[in-house]
Amino acid sequence: MLNPLKRLVSENRQRIIHGKLDLDLSYITDRIIAMSYPSEGIEGLYRNSLADVKSFLETQHKNKYKIFNLRAEKLYDKNRFDGNVSDYPFEDHQVPPLSMIQQFCQDAANWLDSDASHVVVVHCKAGKGRTGVMIASLLIYLGEAKDVEEAIGIYGRKRTKNGSGITIPSQIRYIGYFKLWMDGKQKKDQSLILQSITLHTIPIQYQGNDGRWVMFTIVDHENKLIYSQEDQQCRMTRSPGQLILETNGIKTIHEDFKVQFYHYQLWKKRPLFHFWLNSEFMNHSPCVLSKQDIDQASKDTLCKQFDKDFSVEVSFV
Repeated sequence: MLNPLKRLVSENRQRIIHGKLDLDLSYITDRIIAMSYPSEGIEGLYRNSLADVKSFLETQHKNKYKIFNLRAEKLYDKNRFDGNVSDYPFEDHQVPPLSMIQQFCQDAANWLDSDASHVVVVHCKAGKGRTGVMIASLLIYLGEAKDVEEAIGIYGRKRTKNGSGITIPSQIRYIGYFKLWMDGKQKKDQSLILQSITLHTIPIQYQGNDGRWVMFTIVDHENKLIYSQEDQQCRMTRSPGQLILETNGIKTIHEDFKVQFYHYQLWKKRPLFHFWLNSEFMNHSPCVLSKQDIDQASKDTLCKQFDKDFSVEVSFV
């Protein structure tokens, strides 16, 4: 009776029916499986039941499967799957550190290489975005996809009904970073100083009030603050078509970092848009992100908050 609810929650994701089991689970290849979180209690009523997932895996791949849990916000007892679980946790709608993608791919490849009948099972919460980042990267690592576009396409077609598997710009960008790393194009140990952030066209939330409500943070992958608009050396210059934020006094940035902008809505601080970058793939020339390259802003297809030509320019020295 609960299958209609589970199907509603799984939205456009492909499901598999095996006997009496109806699971939010997809074979991306014969040996790579994506699924939603194996849940218990109330969550198990509308997502995959842990008991059902274990029953399926024990029936189809007994003693031959290894699970990779990407969900940072919720873990489970690995003994429920006889210890065949590795955790690579990162937050929902975000990206993993590049080093985590590398470690995951090596771990998964070692398991697959150790026995021709081994399979890997990857999940986050819904088993879509975060799972897609790791599986698309693994397809590249294993040589089953020649480039980022092909890897994302394979995953999208196999995991979803409409081919739309990985949609968050920073997640797509990090698959690209991984491919550059594979190709030896990483600028190893490169650190940079972020000189300024320029918004080309101004989001509706920042128009008026002389920019008093412009808020941003720059954090590393451990969410440690690197810089914010509260720094006394931060300078803002506004014109009708752009907003320039000079990050004077900022410390050197190394590897992964996130730029997050906020706004006030009903007197609460809420996220407006953000993006992740990695210093080892930057040049000293400005990095320009179009609206489609920016998390949250890319979803504004009706241009209610961001102009169609909205972009962010990040300059380094």
